[in-house]
Amino acid sequence: FPVMDARSPATTDATDEASRHEVRAFFPGTLAGIVDEPDEGPFQDNTDYLRTLEALYTLQVTSAQITLLLDHADSVYIRALGFLYLRHVCDPKNLWGWVQKYVHERDELAVEGSAGGSTTLGAWLRQLLNEQDYHSTMLPRLPVPILRDIQQKLKEEDEEHRASGGGGGGLAKPERRG
Repeated sequence: FPVMDARSPATTDATDEASRHEVRAFFPGTLAGIVDEPDEGPFQDNTDYLRTLEALYTLQVTSAQITLLLDHADSVYIRALGFLYLRHVCDPKNLWGWVQKYVHERDELAVEGSAGGSTTLGAWLRQLLNEQDYHSTMLPRLPVPILRDIQQKLKEEDEEHRASGGGGGGLAKPERRG
């Protein structure tokens, strides 16, 4: 997948905000046609998730639509799909702006290969940011300076979160936007 010229959500303009309402009618129906979510999660193997990412790329999703994926209220797996999509196509310089507010999510998701068979979305996201291998598939390489910056920001987030009594390492759940 080529690198997407996605702006960080903090820099989206009023047009994206206004289009979110229009997108809500269009995108969920399209997403329902792409993501078939069984009880244990949407992806049985790496070809399932790659096919789904390819379909999203083909749709040329907008920043507002990505935000809908990341904030999806019904499924942690659809949210994870949004993060996988970003990890594949987002300009690495903008990646932290997209994921920062989610690194302490406590929503549980079943992940093959994790201890106990499940993890939190925040812990899974941290792994997605720090590693290049995802279920035997190579993720796009993050430039070393950007990876180091993300790792430093994760440490700072953990320190701030612990200081506020929330714990760290993807264990505290922020308020859910609706």
